[in-house]
Amino acid sequence: MINSIEFSPVSIVNHDNMQLVKLKYDVNKTFHAVINVYNKATLVKENTPVAFSSGKRFTYILLPAQKKGFLATWQVLDKEGNVLYETKSVWEKVREWTLNLMLSSHTDIGLHNSQYIQRYNSSEFLDKAMKLCDETDGQDDKYRYIAEGTWFINNYGMDRDEKAKENLVENYIKKNKIGVCSGVAGNMIQTYGLEEMCRSTYERKRLKEEWKIDSETMTMIDNNGLPMSMIQPYSDAGYKNIVFAPNQWAPITSTIWQMNTSIPVCECATDAGGGGSRIDVSYYSKLPMVFYWEDENKNRLFVWASAHYNRGSIIFGLIGNAPYNKFTYSKMLQNISDALPLMEEKYPYNTWLSLCYFDDQEPELNIIEAIKEWNKNWKYPHFETVGNLDELFDDFKKKYHDMIPVLKGDITGGWYQLPVSTAEVLSKKFEADRLLPDAEKWATIASLVSDYTYPEDDFRKAWDYLLFNDEHSYGASGYQGRRVYETWMQHNDWIDKATKIAEKELKIATKAIADNIETTENGLVVFNPTLQKRTELIEKDGKYVLAEIVPFGYKVIADSEFSC
Repeated sequence: MINSIEFSPVSIVNHDNMQLVKLKYDVNKTFHAVINVYNKATLVKENTPVAFSSGKRFTYILLPAQKKGFLATWQVLDKEGNVLYETKSVWEKVREWTLNLMLSSHTDIGLHNSQYIQRYNSSEFLDKAMKLCDETDGQDDKYRYIAEGTWFINNYGMDRDEKAKENLVENYIKKNKIGVCSGVAGNMIQTYGLEEMCRSTYERKRLKEEWKIDSETMTMIDNNGLPMSMIQPYSDAGYKNIVFAPNQWAPITSTIWQMNTSIPVCECATDAGGGGSRIDVSYYSKLPMVFYWEDENKNRLFVWASAHYNRGSIIFGLIGNAPYNKFTYSKMLQNISDALPLMEEKYPYNTWLSLCYFDDQEPELNIIEAIKEWNKNWKYPHFETVGNLDELFDDFKKKYHDMIPVLKGDITGGWYQLPVSTAEVLSKKFEADRLLPDAEKWATIASLVSDYTYPEDDFRKAWDYLLFNDEHSYGASGYQGRRVYETWMQHNDWIDKATKIAEKELKIATKAIADNIETTENGLVVFNPTLQKRTELIEKDGKYVLAEIVPFGYKVIADSEFSC
């Protein structure tokens, strides 16, 4: 009658200290029985009723939670007390889990909507998030919200008055109801020039100076790759943590590694595997999802990875863009009872973070309603939303520092083809990358030797334009129609503005320097920082001539002239 029964105590405990035990069984007949469980000769619990249905199925029973692990003997008895089945298995001590959820709104700048719509949404969503924080403030299951990057809060600063900005900071951010991460957005860091890499780290300082917000955490959401070269400049700038939630999507799925198609929207969720962009972030991977990321010089950042952002909590029966009635309480119970043993085998922690929101998501309470029902029924695991990631990560590292593994190397991405697919725009961007540092160099010299005023605000705007442009949807946009044209008009406009600022200030600065040099005849100012002899084309009287540049001057070495 009984082919097999597997008893699995799970770290799910109710408020009466009764623990969930999952029974997976294969029986040939439907029948009722009772369960007795022993710790050696000591009876732990007797006569727990259970109904078995014919076939391969599972069910749950509740037994007293145990303070220590032991080898349990499980007996299945009929109504006359006859032992029908007996087996042994380890009953581990309960892990008192806290499962933290990050709720936010993901923005691919210029992908699903045009940039001006997304700027508008940034401010609207923060206002709505504040209202939900107020609405749930008196309950245990509070709504908390995190802005993925400074794109969101800087838009709010431009679109709202000083009173609104002060209210956001004083009553929500400083009270850990709303968090702000200190990166720009989910950028294609691989497309950065050296100076752009450095300028991208300025956002943390800017957030601290302009908003009085000290955030040590950045996010990299959706983008599936990060270069190891970013570790040193970002750690030097005071960044300590990265929330990494990659997307394995690509137009063509893998023919090599298997995809689990039972996972909703499996082509994006890294837990499903088999994506066209292979990124090994998964509960089923041998690689850890929590680690210190270290470079060859021992600089390091703490990384917490989530198996996607919208699908990051599917393992717990939650999904960002599905109404709660699609992911029911029974689905949560089934998923969590499977997830916790998997996690406990791989990780020594009892704190976890996963993401649960989607693209351009308007703040709402569907996830709060789900975890509210769960927490009403169960003491552990306990679900919480997080508002201050720095605080969560500081506590975690303090408690588990010696248990956190160290990884090295690039986090190899699969979306490098996106910026390359727009080669003309990318080449214009690289030109601006090179031109802006030159302009700043000459502007610095001019401000030291003349009455030229260094245009700090204009240069900062120029770098902002490039950072917004290099967001991870670079090379992809609104799919079809008007959105495509609007997106790429904005991309080109940002690059053009950055280039024009560089060209304008380069011209003004070099003229200011030249005008400050007294000569008895017409001359040409040459800047040769290497102090080495070199041959270059130089501009002279509206023409290009080939000249030999020596440490303190030049001489024309070609008679022919080239039109500018």
